[in-house]
Amino acid sequence: MQTLLVIIRAFAICAFVATAASGDTLSDVKAAVGRLSARQPVRATFTTEQLVKSAGRFASGNTARNVSADLTHDENGLAIAIPQALIEKVSRSRRAGDASAIHLIGAIRSIVIVEAIDFRDPFLDLLEGAK
Repeated sequence: MQTLLVIIRAFAICAFVATAASGDTLSDVKAAVGRLSARQPVRATFTTEQLVKSAGRFASGNTARNVSADLTHDENGLAIAIPQALIEKVSRSRRAGDASAIHLIGAIRSIVIVEAIDFRDPFLDLLEGAK
């Protein structure tokens, strides 16, 4: 009987220590994510696809925009390089009378790229709503 009592006490002590040591898991995750710095060098290609549909009295049509940009992230910051082929394509299209071609380069949104490279702040915002 005393052996069973000792085992129960040991189990209770272990459970108490484990609970006290773990603390608040969500707070621990928030603290760990908050310490991330996103300073490591990264080279990547960012690709976006947009489908634009319009239907109306004066114009109807579907437009697909597929655009890529080269990214370099290091201790100096983030550099977004628009490929020369895309710049030339937009230039040719504008000369041919396609005014909507300028939106190809505009589809590369810098804030979306920044959040893709360093997702710390949006992730912390998501965790803030978690309970």
